[in-house]
Amino acid sequence: AILLVAALSWINSRGLKAGAAVQNLLGFAKISALAGLIVFGLASAKGNWSHFQPMLPETVTVGVLAAFAVALSKALFAYDSWNVVTFVAEETQDPARTLPRALFLGTLGVTVIYTLATGVYLYILPVEQAAAVPDQRIAAEVAQILFGPVGLSLIALAVLVSTAGCDKISSFFPGQTA
Repeated sequence: AILLVAALSWINSRGLKAGAAVQNLLGFAKISALAGLIVFGLASAKGNWSHFQPMLPETVTVGVLAAFAVALSKALFAYDSWNVVTFVAEETQDPARTLPRALFLGTLGVTVIYTLATGVYLYILPVEQAAAVPDQRIAAEVAQILFGPVGLSLIALAVLVSTAGCDKISSFFPGQTA
């Protein structure tokens, strides 16, 4: 972890273009991993559309609402940092035009990608089986069903890339806002 932070800090010190290139590469890799899981999941015959039934619970109880709230709290991490584009607004060309566009398209993109990924998870795993997955590693379970044992390695790699991207952003912005 220390080496990753040191390497990313060094890249950031090389300038905005070097930092942006690495961030774009990490972002592209993360989106590609999710897109691959979505495409292979939807194309797979290993899922079943009946897993989406019933769409809503028969009754809405405090327990259902609590479960929904817990599920939403996990999903919020996927949308974390949607607003970080505002930290470099003064460094963009025509920020009055590009900033709202970046916020809208970024939020829309994340919403579409994670909604599709969640749909694939439900398509492949029935709710009861998903609830029993150890440590709630749903993506790893789905990848293992789709790709066999190599699926776990692919998800582990995707998590590493995603973590590196998050660390890259975290190490970049303190220097920009100081």
